[in-house]
Order: sequence, then C-alpha cells, then structure tokens
Amino acid sequence: MSGLMQRLDMKDPRAYQLMVLSSMLLYGLIWLKFSLNPISLFLILMTVLLSQLAATRFWKLSKFEWRSAMISGLSLCILMRCPSLAISLGLAAIAIFSKFIFRANGKHIFNPTNFALALGLITTNQVSVVPGQWGSGATLAFFILCMGIFVANKACRSDISIAFLGTYALALFVHASWVGESFQEPLHRMQTGSLLIFTFFMISDPRSTPDSRVGRIIFGVATALIGFYLQTTHKIPGGLLIALSFISLLTPLLDFLLVGEKFEWNRISGGIQNGIRTGT
Repeated sequence: MSGLMQRLDMKDPRAYQLMVLSSMLLYGLIWLKFSLNPISLFLILMTVLLSQLAATRFWKLSKFEWRSAMISGLSLCILMRCPSLAISLGLAAIAIFSKFIFRANGKHIFNPTNFALALGLITTNQVSVVPGQWGSGATLAFFILCMGIFVANKACRSDISIAFLGTYALALFVHASWVGESFQEPLHRMQTGSLLIFTFFMISDPRSTPDSRVGRIIFGVATALIGFYLQTTHKIPGGLLIALSFISLLTPLLDFLLVGEKFEWNRISGGIQNGIRTGT
C-alpha cells in the first residue's frame, strides 16, 4: 500500500481527484446500475492515455503526465453518454490534444473534459450529459462536496468553486422565487452529482483558469450566470459546459489585465516545471 501511495504521489491534488472519480465511476456501475459497457469505458481510458503519450512524443515533452489524462478519461466515462463508440473515442482523443493545441502563456485554454463534452453537444446530436443520472441524494452530495472542497483547496482553486456555486445557487433561488416554485426545487438541483463534479473537478482546473484571485472570481461568477441563462431561457441541459468553454476564451485576457502567480504542479508535488515543454 505504501508503494502505491508513493507512486500516486499523494502530495499532488490529482491523486485525490483520481481516487474520487474512480470511486464515483464504480459507485455508478455497481450501486446505481448505470447501463455502461465496460469495454467502451476501457477503450475511452486507453484512448486518453495513448493520446497523452502521442502528444508527449510529438511535442517532445520531458514527462508523460498520465494522471491528467486519466482524470479526463474518468470524467468522460462518468459524464458523457453517447451511443456511438467512434464519437466517444474521437472526443476522448480531442480532449487530450486540445491541451496542446489551444494554449496561451504556457497554459491550455480549455479544460479538456469540458471542451470535448461541449464540442460533442454542439456538433452532434448523439452526445448528452444527464444531470439527474446520479440522483440527488444528500449522502452522495455530501461526499462529493467534502472531497471536492478538499481537492480544490489542495489545488489552490477553492475560490473559483465557491464563487461559481454561490452565484449559481443564488440564481436558482431567485428564479424559483420569481416563478413561484418551491425552494425544494433549487435544493434538489444543487444536490445533483453532475453539478458538484462540474464545480469541484472541472471549473476549478488550475491549468485553465485565471492566475489571479479576482480573475478567478469573475470567471466563476460569469460561468454561473451564463450557464444558468442557457439552461433556463434556452432549455439547454449542457448550458454550464457550453458556458465554461466560452468563458475559458477570456482567461488569457483576464491574466493580462489581472496579473497573478501562475500555477505550477511542481510547487505542490515536487515535480519538474510544468508547461508546454514538460507536460500538462
């Protein structure tokens, strides 16, 4: 066990992300009886790892960052529903390569999982993200919330998660009051596993969010408001995913206007310098 913990490097926030996401996938398969093909899940995970390896070789990086690739793969397995295996594997590869193609100031612009899901939602009619698939149980929500806060704090990105979730919750309750809904409805939506995964494992990605705290708060608030608008006005189930993709385009501008300290994985895990030449 100690050898496994050492290989995972438990000082790195990604190790905890891997543990939580793996546990959630197993929970969905075993307890919630998700009708997912284990072979398809395996192929998605192999695709992200092979894509990361290919990118590492092509861009001549000094380190193969398998943890980042596995986080993207597990997130896709948990959130993405698509009957086409070809599309699923294509989006898995696109998620990884997007980190290396769309870059600014040594950072990738988009969260890879979010980019792939938003692209699938916009360009195909086969990709879906079902918010209610995890149910809205308080126990599951409490588990994801606790682990999510822990991981986001370890990655120094709890501020963006709090800004997003607080704004989104306020928008839900104001809307419920405006249309005369019971407050049980926004509470129900706040407890969905998909929303909490988005809050603590996607929008809080330290490699695709603004460097400054003020920039991150703006980023989180804007994503919540635009995503809420898309969901309520245009009835787009993946409104938050699409909103995050568009807001991510503003990260380079926010970094330029609001200068902050750039996040580096090595400050936490003791690894080598991150960036386009050393992996991501």
